[in-house]
Amino acid sequence: MVDAVAGAMAHVGVAPHGRAAMFGANSPELMIALQAGNRGTHTVYCVPLYDVLGDHSVEYIIEHSGTLRCTVLPRAAAESTIVFVAAGKLAVLARALGEVVLPVQVRDVIRACGVRVHRFQEFAELGREHPSPPAPPSSDDICTIMYTSGTTGVPKGVLLTHRTLATAVASLAHWMGCVGLDIGRDHGDRYLSFLPLAHIYGRCVEEAFLSMGACIAYWSGEAKGLPADIRASQPAIFCSVPRVFQRFEATTLDKISKAGKAQQALFHTAFNLKLAALKAGAPWDKLASAVFDRLVFRDISRGMLGDQIKLISSGGAPLARHVEEFMRVCGCAKFVQGYGLTETCGATFVSDPDRPDQLYTVGPPQPAYELRLEAVPDMECDPLGIPPRGEVLVRGEGVFVGYHKDEDETRKAVDAEGWFHTGDVGEVTPGGALRIIDRKKNLFKLSQGEYIAVEKIEGVLEDSELVGQVWVHGSHYESCLVAVVVPARRRLEAWAREQGIEGAYCDLCRDSQVRRMLQHELEAVGRKGGLKAFELPKAIHVEEEPFSVANDLLTPTFELRRQQLLKRYSGVVDGLYESMKSRAAGPR
Repeated sequence: MVDAVAGAMAHVGVAPHGRAAMFGANSPELMIALQAGNRGTHTVYCVPLYDVLGDHSVEYIIEHSGTLRCTVLPRAAAESTIVFVAAGKLAVLARALGEVVLPVQVRDVIRACGVRVHRFQEFAELGREHPSPPAPPSSDDICTIMYTSGTTGVPKGVLLTHRTLATAVASLAHWMGCVGLDIGRDHGDRYLSFLPLAHIYGRCVEEAFLSMGACIAYWSGEAKGLPADIRASQPAIFCSVPRVFQRFEATTLDKISKAGKAQQALFHTAFNLKLAALKAGAPWDKLASAVFDRLVFRDISRGMLGDQIKLISSGGAPLARHVEEFMRVCGCAKFVQGYGLTETCGATFVSDPDRPDQLYTVGPPQPAYELRLEAVPDMECDPLGIPPRGEVLVRGEGVFVGYHKDEDETRKAVDAEGWFHTGDVGEVTPGGALRIIDRKKNLFKLSQGEYIAVEKIEGVLEDSELVGQVWVHGSHYESCLVAVVVPARRRLEAWAREQGIEGAYCDLCRDSQVRRMLQHELEAVGRKGGLKAFELPKAIHVEEEPFSVANDLLTPTFELRRQQLLKRYSGVVDGLYESMKSRAAGPR
């Protein structure tokens, strides 16, 4: 099939070093098309797209990448995007499996533009009728132009070569061997393709498992259907972003809260004892789990991730400590955190699941990478301090070769010695693992000169079972922080019932008693988590609508879009500061 699709690409006129846009949800057809680009008669630069980018970003990427003749393979694409594709930008549209039903008006636009439309199988048959011999690319040829979603500004096209991706895949496979994971076809291991293939995290992990002969199962594409997908596929490996693990935790704790007193006591006792054993260095599958897994946690793990799970991996965004603890205890499998950027080809750092000193870290750099910390004097980050802190710099064969059509940004990001400046500030633990503190651009001073790392603060505050999401804001014009809090809905409703407070969820979010309770809860959780007094928000707004990709408050990797949050809540923020100043001034 790969040979056929590659032949079809060549036949329809994808020129040497031409661009082929790949647009759609994870599917066998999408991976086949990506591999066809790798195998092509001449190297083809794949340009992954995904629907949550929005039509404007898709249009920008197609224009910026120079994708004028390409293959698009959507299982489900926005009608407006198909209209745009049909409006003269692309010469060929290959439609996967006939699942996208084009409206009559869209078909008319396509025909008027002279765009050829093929079902995926028809496109493959076209390649069989016009075969082309494989011509493997060189290691320095571009493999993909992967556009970062970014929290600000327009997407940047990250140029990743075949050497870069091969290095990352080999590094990941080596790491699995080092931590005792024997993955392959002989064991019947499956990987659930859930992370978007348009993101480097999902792409590299899937390529790694293909290289080891593992089976790939593709999720249905519907978040509500993920549990059913897991039950059907029974994955050995599950890689995801923190938001999914937060949902696992919230759902489980909600069930526990509704159980009898004896069951609640058993769960919490078992949880604390197993966590203490793991922190002391007991292997997750032996002493720490000898009794409690059979009594308590195996059923929880089976409900979340099936019977065959061996490894659980979190990446793409910071993971709250309480969520990591929950997954380590209740997952009944090795659990790791990883860190990397599109520019460093994904899993640049990965923790060791069997080392307790790497809890709450993203681990050491992988074999193909070097780590260096650079001082950030304004933030009092010293690489020679205790602990060593600074901006995280990465160098190695797995680092990108530049930004497409943007030499200025490339020079800003990569220095003369080849070090890529990530923009993240981190510290190195005594055991050599990296702990990410915050984005450099998210560090600022309050008016009295105290330094603030908002991402670290948000991570601590989200340890509260009553908090679903939180955005912390401050500036050098103000002396304190404020926050917008999205409650954990089920937990808040349960608390309201216990307090005898009536009303729908939206009413609870506007209730002054709820706001005061959440304010006190944040203060208690913050102090427990080691936050200083000036790091605690002094006023909060309770928001019923979760931050999401759909409302443009999260990136596709579920990071906060801080500029959009400030734009949306600027009036709320101003009101919180004004009310505090009015109270401080007292009656006139």
